[in-house]
Amino acid sequence: MKRRAILKKILFAACLLAIAIFVFWSKQFLWALFLFFLADCLTLRLSASYLQKVLSARLYTIAQYSGILTFSILLAIFCRTFILGVYFIPSSSMERTLSKGDVVIINRLVYGPVVTDPIKEIVTKAFFSTGNKKDIHEAGIDQRLPGYGKIYRDDIIVFGKGEKQTQSYIKRVIGLPGDTLNITESIVFINGKALEEKPSYVFEYQNRLDRNTDQVFSLSNEELQNATRLPPVVRNLHKPYRTVDNIFPEEKLSEWTRDYYGAVIIPKKGTSLTVTNQNYYLYSKIIARERGISETAYTRSLQKKFEQGSAETYTFQENYYFVLGDNRHFSTDSRAFGYISENKIKGRLWLVF
Repeated sequence: MKRRAILKKILFAACLLAIAIFVFWSKQFLWALFLFFLADCLTLRLSASYLQKVLSARLYTIAQYSGILTFSILLAIFCRTFILGVYFIPSSSMERTLSKGDVVIINRLVYGPVVTDPIKEIVTKAFFSTGNKKDIHEAGIDQRLPGYGKIYRDDIIVFGKGEKQTQSYIKRVIGLPGDTLNITESIVFINGKALEEKPSYVFEYQNRLDRNTDQVFSLSNEELQNATRLPPVVRNLHKPYRTVDNIFPEEKLSEWTRDYYGAVIIPKKGTSLTVTNQNYYLYSKIIARERGISETAYTRSLQKKFEQGSAETYTFQENYYFVLGDNRHFSTDSRAFGYISENKIKGRLWLVF
């Protein structure tokens, strides 16, 4: 019995050390309180002994089962918030790497989980609200905790899009902060150098059946290389000024397509950009968000400066990434919705079921 009691005290002390490290890492004191009670329930059971003394047997039984249910739910939320995430693949945009309907588990710890600062959230909603929920500035509320890894090119990530991040997307990181990216004839160039295409990348191809009919189908690079009975085929490219795709920014709808895109410079934290009448539409959305104002208000203020013949220099507060789906011709990605803030990235792909 003494050995067991000593062992429980050692385990409780180890838990307290782990909780102290968690607080130092996350500054999440409410979660630390939950972990403290969880550690006590699993080791010394001081809180259980106290409740057993002050409550009747019936109330203690109710409290016991209610506590088990509550702690189970909170533990699941804790793991989903700080360690792992489970997501379903809703579309074919990552074929053949991931299939529609696959269940994936992401690692949140590798980049560091993104958590909400409750104090900043209260202050932001109290002082930046204009009555229009779309204009409430969310920058700075979500904070990334330190992780043990970095975001690299070719990482497959899950991220939230939009201020509320109610929907999650899974894509491949192609452009890193500070990169200059452009796409020519569906080939991605980073800083002027063509990226090697993976065997799993899928493109749309066509071949001419007769004078008026084209056959269109999708093949991965591996399938195209291994095919033996295919007729001569070419990639079905959407050319500028002929085909209108869903393109970011809207000002480039008639000039850029899924296969001819850019060039764009991906914003990097700490770097400065001269915002002019020729490039503001590439960055106005994220600059407005970082400044805590609506895009409409920011654009209006810029236009006044441009009319006066002046420009402005802005220093980015966050890192941004450019993502693409492996199914290049059937993917809604950064070509359609722009750069992804580092604080919206939830984790890296770990397991697929």
